[in-house]
Amino acid sequence: MTCCEHCRSHVCVLGRRAVVMTLILMMSPCRLWPQVVEEYQIKSVYLERFTRFIDWPENSAVNDTAIPFIIGVVGRNPFGSILEKDYAHHRIKDKRVEIRYCDDLERIEGCHLLFIADSEKHGLDEILERVRGKAVLMVGDTQGFAHAGVHINFYRSGDKIRFKINIDAVREAGLEVASLLLDYAQVVREGGER
Repeated sequence: MTCCEHCRSHVCVLGRRAVVMTLILMMSPCRLWPQVVEEYQIKSVYLERFTRFIDWPENSAVNDTAIPFIIGVVGRNPFGSILEKDYAHHRIKDKRVEIRYCDDLERIEGCHLLFIADSEKHGLDEILERVRGKAVLMVGDTQGFAHAGVHINFYRSGDKIRFKINIDAVREAGLEVASLLLDYAQVVREGGER
């Protein structure tokens, strides 16, 4: 075998390996991506469903039909464009919906529902302090968020998406939760779980 034949066969093997690796890399996200998208599509629907079982105080802007229902996302957006698509023509509490990305905590002001992303776990105390005493429903999907004071926190149980409700934090915000929603939740209280 001459040098050129050796190089050609070596290049051919490397080329085949590169093609196989490229195919594997291209196929892997195709299997994983739909699961992530599906998870956040489900969570997007849950956000609206939660509002059906939550009552805001009478003096809340939620009850002013001239103002849209504002869903704020704090931190790295795990939904992609799902929220915009889901709520472009959908109403919450008979109001059009506005999606607001709160890359600055000042943008939290005026939100009615706040989804707090996992990326904010180290800044959660500051977010909770900023929202304290306001009728803003806080939702997350990070372990420990419900115990820390987030009102509703998603978690996985096998292949199901479940949620915890910190009933004391919800009441402190002046919100009321229907007992039907509590029946489906794992309830967290100041002294532990129900």
